[in-house]
Amino acid sequence: RYNSIKSTITHELGHHRHYEVIKESTYFNSNKLRSVSEYGKTNSKEYFAEWFAHYRLNGEKDVPADILQLFKSIENGK
Repeated sequence: RYNSIKSTITHELGHHRHYEVIKESTYFNSNKLRSVSEYGKTNSKEYFAEWFAHYRLNGEKDVPADILQLFKSIENGK
Protein backbone atom coordinates (compact mmCIF):
# COMPACT_ATOMS: atom_id res chain seq x y z
CA ARG A 1 0.00 0.00 0.00
CA TYR A 2 2.83 2.44 0.87
CA ASN A 3 4.44 1.96 -2.54
CA SER A 4 1.13 2.67 -4.25
CA ILE A 5 0.66 5.92 -2.33
CA LYS A 6 4.27 6.93 -2.94
CA SER A 7 3.91 6.21 -6.65
CA THR A 8 0.69 8.24 -6.89
CA ILE A 9 2.19 11.22 -5.06
CA THR A 10 5.29 11.09 -7.26
CA HIS A 11 3.11 10.90 -10.38
CA GLU A 12 1.19 14.00 -9.27
CA LEU A 13 4.46 15.78 -8.51
CA GLY A 14 5.41 14.98 -12.10
CA HIS A 15 2.35 16.92 -13.28
CA HIS A 16 3.36 19.88 -11.13
CA ARG A 17 6.91 19.81 -12.48
CA HIS A 18 5.56 19.59 -16.02
CA TYR A 19 3.22 22.58 -15.66
CA GLU A 20 5.20 24.84 -13.34
CA VAL A 21 8.87 24.11 -13.89
CA ILE A 22 9.55 23.04 -17.47
CA LYS A 23 6.31 24.46 -18.87
CA GLU A 24 3.78 22.43 -20.76
CA SER A 25 4.99 23.69 -24.12
CA THR A 26 8.39 21.98 -23.79
CA TYR A 27 8.66 19.32 -26.46
CA PHE A 28 9.24 15.66 -25.82
CA ASN A 29 8.23 12.66 -27.88
CA SER A 30 5.31 10.93 -26.15
CA ASN A 31 5.51 7.76 -28.17
CA LYS A 32 2.88 5.33 -26.87
CA LEU A 33 5.17 2.43 -27.72
CA ARG A 34 7.74 3.75 -25.22
CA SER A 35 5.25 4.35 -22.41
CA VAL A 36 6.22 2.92 -19.05
CA SER A 37 2.56 2.04 -18.33
CA GLU A 38 -0.82 1.64 -19.96
CA TYR A 39 -1.98 4.84 -18.24
CA GLY A 40 0.94 6.71 -19.78
CA LYS A 41 -0.50 5.92 -23.20
CA THR A 42 -3.57 8.05 -22.41
CA ASN A 43 -1.98 11.37 -23.46
CA SER A 44 1.30 13.28 -23.29
CA LYS A 45 0.60 14.65 -19.79
CA GLU A 46 0.13 11.20 -18.33
CA TYR A 47 3.08 9.90 -20.35
CA PHE A 48 5.29 12.55 -18.73
CA ALA A 49 3.97 11.97 -15.20
CA GLU A 50 4.26 8.19 -15.44
CA TRP A 51 7.86 8.40 -16.65
CA PHE A 52 8.60 10.99 -13.96
CA ALA A 53 7.34 8.62 -11.26
CA HIS A 54 9.33 5.76 -12.76
CA TYR A 55 12.46 7.91 -12.89
CA ARG A 56 12.14 9.16 -9.32
CA LEU A 57 11.33 5.74 -7.87
CA ASN A 58 13.52 3.48 -10.05
CA GLY A 59 16.29 5.60 -11.54
CA GLU A 60 17.09 6.47 -15.11
CA LYS A 61 17.36 2.96 -16.57
CA ASP A 62 15.14 2.64 -19.66
CA VAL A 63 13.91 6.27 -19.50
CA PRO A 64 13.82 7.69 -23.06
CA ALA A 65 16.71 10.10 -23.63
CA ASP A 66 14.59 13.14 -24.52
CA ILE A 67 12.48 12.97 -21.39
CA LEU A 68 15.46 11.99 -19.22
CA GLN A 69 17.12 15.24 -20.27
CA LEU A 70 14.04 17.15 -19.07
CA PHE A 71 14.06 15.36 -15.71
CA LYS A 72 17.72 16.19 -15.21
CA SER A 73 17.05 19.84 -16.07
CA ILE A 74 14.36 19.86 -13.37
CA GLU A 75 16.87 18.56 -10.83
CA ASN A 76 19.37 21.22 -11.86
CA GLY A 77 16.76 23.95 -11.46
CA LYS A 78 16.70 24.92 -15.12
